[in-house]
Amino acid sequence: MQQQVITIALADALVTHRVAYEELLNAAKNYAFKVVMLAVNGTDLINRLEQAQALPEIVLLDINMPVMNGYRALRIIRSRWPQLKVLVLSGHRNDYTIARVICDGANGFISKQATPDELFVALQQIATTGFYHTDKVKSLLSKGTEELNRVYPHITEMEMEYLVHLYTHHTNNAIAGAMNITVPQARNIQQDLCRKLAYRQPAQLCLFAIHIGLIVNMELMGVA
Repeated sequence: MQQQVITIALADALVTHRVAYEELLNAAKNYAFKVVMLAVNGTDLINRLEQAQALPEIVLLDINMPVMNGYRALRIIRSRWPQLKVLVLSGHRNDYTIARVICDGANGFISKQATPDELFVALQQIATTGFYHTDKVKSLLSKGTEELNRVYPHITEMEMEYLVHLYTHHTNNAIAGAMNITVPQARNIQQDLCRKLAYRQPAQLCLFAIHIGLIVNMELMGVA
Protein backbone atom coordinates (compact mmCIF):
# COMPACT_ATOMS: atom_id res chain seq x y z
CA MET A 1 0.00 0.00 0.00
CA GLN A 2 1.42 3.35 -1.07
CA GLN A 3 2.07 5.85 1.72
CA GLN A 4 0.35 9.19 1.66
CA VAL A 5 2.84 11.93 0.86
CA ILE A 6 3.54 14.34 3.73
CA THR A 7 4.19 17.77 2.24
CA ILE A 8 6.61 20.04 4.05
CA ALA A 9 7.53 23.75 4.03
CA LEU A 10 11.07 24.41 5.24
CA ALA A 11 12.14 27.81 6.61
CA ASP A 12 15.85 28.18 7.40
CA ALA A 13 18.16 31.14 6.80
CA LEU A 14 21.16 29.13 5.63
CA VAL A 15 21.13 27.86 2.07
CA THR A 16 23.35 24.92 3.08
CA HIS A 17 20.76 23.84 5.65
CA ARG A 18 17.86 24.23 3.22
CA VAL A 19 19.57 22.17 0.55
CA ALA A 20 20.69 19.49 3.02
CA TYR A 21 17.28 19.07 4.66
CA GLU A 22 15.43 19.14 1.34
CA GLU A 23 17.64 16.37 -0.05
CA LEU A 24 17.47 14.39 3.20
CA LEU A 25 13.68 14.49 3.45
CA ASN A 26 12.93 13.88 -0.22
CA ALA A 27 15.23 10.84 -0.23
CA ALA A 28 14.12 9.39 3.14
CA LYS A 29 13.65 5.63 2.92
CA ASN A 30 10.43 4.13 4.33
CA TYR A 31 8.84 7.60 4.49
CA ALA A 32 6.90 9.66 1.95
CA PHE A 33 8.13 13.21 2.54
CA LYS A 34 8.12 15.92 -0.08
CA VAL A 35 9.51 19.41 0.48
CA VAL A 36 7.19 21.67 -1.49
CA MET A 37 8.22 25.07 -0.15
CA LEU A 38 11.53 26.68 0.83
CA ALA A 39 11.82 30.00 2.67
CA VAL A 40 14.82 32.06 3.78
CA ASN A 41 13.12 33.72 6.77
CA GLY A 42 9.76 34.16 8.47
CA THR A 43 8.57 36.93 6.16
CA ASP A 44 9.42 34.86 3.09
CA LEU A 45 7.59 31.89 4.60
CA ILE A 46 4.42 33.86 5.39
CA ASN A 47 4.40 35.36 1.88
CA ARG A 48 4.77 31.94 0.29
CA LEU A 49 2.01 30.46 2.45
CA GLU A 50 -0.29 33.33 1.47
CA GLN A 51 0.37 32.71 -2.23
CA ALA A 52 0.25 28.91 -2.11
CA GLN A 53 -2.52 27.16 -4.03
CA ALA A 54 -2.28 24.28 -1.55
CA LEU A 55 -0.83 24.55 1.93
CA PRO A 56 1.83 22.08 3.07
CA GLU A 57 0.88 19.70 5.86
CA ILE A 58 3.86 20.55 8.10
CA VAL A 59 6.08 23.60 8.48
CA LEU A 60 9.64 22.83 9.54
CA LEU A 61 10.63 26.10 11.19
CA ASP A 62 13.98 27.45 12.33
CA ILE A 63 14.19 30.13 15.05
CA ASN A 64 17.36 32.05 14.22
CA MET A 65 16.46 33.96 11.03
CA PRO A 66 16.84 37.58 9.90
CA VAL A 67 13.96 39.92 8.99
CA MET A 68 11.42 37.76 10.84
CA ASN A 69 12.50 35.07 13.30
CA GLY A 70 10.75 31.79 13.99
CA TYR A 71 9.01 32.99 17.15
CA ARG A 72 7.10 35.66 15.28
CA ALA A 73 6.45 33.46 12.25
CA LEU A 74 4.95 30.79 14.52
CA ARG A 75 2.54 33.27 16.08
CA ILE A 76 1.41 34.50 12.66
CA ILE A 77 0.92 30.94 11.41
CA ARG A 78 -1.17 30.09 14.47
CA SER A 79 -3.40 33.14 13.94
CA ARG A 80 -3.86 32.74 10.17
CA TRP A 81 -3.59 29.01 9.54
CA PRO A 82 -4.48 27.18 12.78
CA GLN A 83 -4.72 23.88 10.88
CA LEU A 84 -1.05 23.99 9.86
CA LYS A 85 1.26 21.74 11.86
CA VAL A 86 4.58 23.26 12.92
CA LEU A 87 7.72 21.42 13.97
CA VAL A 88 10.36 23.81 15.29
CA LEU A 89 13.85 22.65 14.29
CA SER A 90 16.49 24.70 16.08
CA GLY A 91 20.03 24.68 17.35
CA HIS A 92 18.79 26.58 20.42
CA ARG A 93 17.86 23.82 22.88
CA ASN A 94 17.46 25.88 26.04
CA ASP A 95 14.31 25.48 28.14
CA TYR A 96 13.10 29.00 27.34
CA THR A 97 13.06 28.40 23.59
CA ILE A 98 11.35 25.02 23.90
CA ALA A 99 8.75 26.19 26.40
CA ARG A 100 8.03 29.36 24.46
CA VAL A 101 7.39 27.70 21.09
CA ILE A 102 5.26 24.96 22.67
CA CYS A 103 3.19 27.54 24.57
CA ASP A 104 2.85 29.55 21.35
CA GLY A 105 1.38 26.58 19.49
CA ALA A 106 4.18 24.52 17.94
CA ASN A 107 3.25 20.86 17.47
CA GLY A 108 6.73 19.80 18.43
CA PHE A 109 10.36 20.76 18.90
CA ILE A 110 13.48 18.95 17.73
CA SER A 111 17.13 19.89 17.93
CA LYS A 112 19.27 20.37 14.84
CA GLN A 113 21.65 17.93 16.52
CA ALA A 114 19.04 15.17 16.22
CA THR A 115 19.72 12.23 13.91
CA PRO A 116 17.89 11.97 10.57
CA ASP A 117 15.85 9.06 11.95
CA GLU A 118 14.71 11.22 14.89
CA LEU A 119 13.63 13.95 12.47
CA PHE A 120 11.75 11.44 10.31
CA VAL A 121 9.94 10.02 13.35
CA ALA A 122 9.04 13.52 14.57
CA LEU A 123 7.52 14.48 11.22
CA GLN A 124 5.64 11.18 10.90
CA GLN A 125 4.24 11.48 14.43
CA ILE A 126 3.08 15.04 13.86
CA ALA A 127 1.40 14.01 10.62
CA THR A 128 -0.41 11.08 12.24
CA THR A 129 -1.05 12.19 15.85
CA GLY A 130 -0.75 15.97 15.64
CA PHE A 131 2.25 16.34 17.94
CA TYR A 132 5.76 15.18 18.73
CA HIS A 133 6.96 15.56 22.31
CA THR A 134 10.43 14.54 23.40
CA ASP A 135 11.05 13.64 27.04
CA LYS A 136 12.26 17.19 27.64
CA VAL A 137 9.07 18.66 26.16
CA LYS A 138 6.95 16.25 28.20
CA SER A 139 8.81 17.32 31.34
CA LEU A 140 8.14 20.98 30.61
CA LEU A 141 4.49 20.37 29.72
CA SER A 142 3.96 18.50 32.99
CA LYS A 143 4.39 21.83 34.79
CA GLY A 144 1.29 23.23 33.09
CA THR A 145 0.89 26.19 30.75
CA GLU A 146 0.36 28.70 33.56
CA GLU A 147 3.62 27.73 35.25
CA LEU A 148 5.50 27.71 31.93
CA ASN A 149 4.27 31.21 31.14
CA ARG A 150 5.42 32.35 34.56
CA VAL A 151 8.89 30.82 34.38
CA TYR A 152 9.35 31.41 30.65
CA PRO A 153 7.38 34.63 30.06
CA HIS A 154 5.96 35.74 26.75
CA ILE A 155 8.10 38.32 24.96
CA THR A 156 6.03 40.76 22.91
CA GLU A 157 6.88 41.75 19.33
CA MET A 158 8.09 45.17 20.47
CA GLU A 159 10.19 43.60 23.20
CA MET A 160 11.72 41.22 20.66
CA GLU A 161 12.55 44.16 18.41
CA TYR A 162 14.14 45.95 21.36
CA LEU A 163 16.31 42.92 22.12
CA VAL A 164 17.53 42.72 18.54
CA HIS A 165 18.37 46.44 18.47
CA LEU A 166 20.04 46.17 21.87
CA TYR A 167 22.68 43.91 20.33
CA THR A 168 23.59 46.46 17.66
CA HIS A 169 22.72 49.86 19.17
CA HIS A 170 23.43 49.23 22.87
CA THR A 171 21.88 52.40 24.37
CA ASN A 172 18.23 53.34 24.86
CA ASN A 173 18.82 56.61 22.97
CA ALA A 174 20.05 54.74 19.90
CA ILE A 175 17.42 52.03 20.21
CA ALA A 176 14.64 54.62 20.47
CA GLY A 177 15.81 56.17 17.20
CA ALA A 178 16.00 52.80 15.45
CA MET A 179 12.52 51.79 16.66
CA ASN A 180 10.98 55.23 16.11
CA ILE A 181 9.85 55.47 19.73
CA THR A 182 10.73 57.84 22.57
CA VAL A 183 13.64 57.24 24.92
CA PRO A 184 11.27 56.83 27.90
CA GLN A 185 9.38 54.17 25.93
CA ALA A 186 12.63 52.34 25.23
CA ARG A 187 13.54 52.56 28.89
CA ASN A 188 10.13 51.18 29.88
CA ILE A 189 10.59 48.21 27.54
CA GLN A 190 13.98 47.55 29.09
CA GLN A 191 12.51 47.68 32.59
CA ASP A 192 9.59 45.42 31.64
CA LEU A 193 11.99 42.83 30.19
CA CYS A 194 14.20 42.90 33.29
CA ARG A 195 11.12 42.47 35.46
CA LYS A 196 9.75 39.58 33.38
CA LEU A 197 13.08 37.77 33.32
CA ALA A 198 14.07 38.66 36.88
CA TYR A 199 17.28 40.33 35.71
CA ARG A 200 18.96 42.89 37.93
CA GLN A 201 21.32 44.16 35.23
CA PRO A 202 20.03 45.31 31.80
CA ALA A 203 23.29 44.04 30.30
CA GLN A 204 21.95 40.51 30.82
CA LEU A 205 19.28 41.15 28.19
CA CYS A 206 21.77 41.04 25.34
CA LEU A 207 23.01 37.62 26.42
CA PHE A 208 19.41 36.44 26.70
CA ALA A 209 18.68 37.56 23.12
CA ILE A 210 21.64 35.53 21.85
CA HIS A 211 20.74 32.56 24.04
CA ILE A 212 17.22 32.19 22.65
CA GLY A 213 18.14 32.77 19.01
CA LEU A 214 16.92 36.32 18.42
CA ILE A 215 20.36 37.45 17.30
CA VAL A 216 21.47 36.14 13.94
CA ASN A 217 25.12 35.15 13.61
CA MET A 218 26.07 37.57 10.83
CA GLU A 219 29.18 35.58 9.85
CA LEU A 220 27.01 32.55 9.22
CA MET A 221 24.43 34.62 7.39
CA GLY A 222 27.10 35.71 4.93
CA VAL A 223 27.14 32.24 3.40
CA ALA A 224 23.37 31.99 3.06
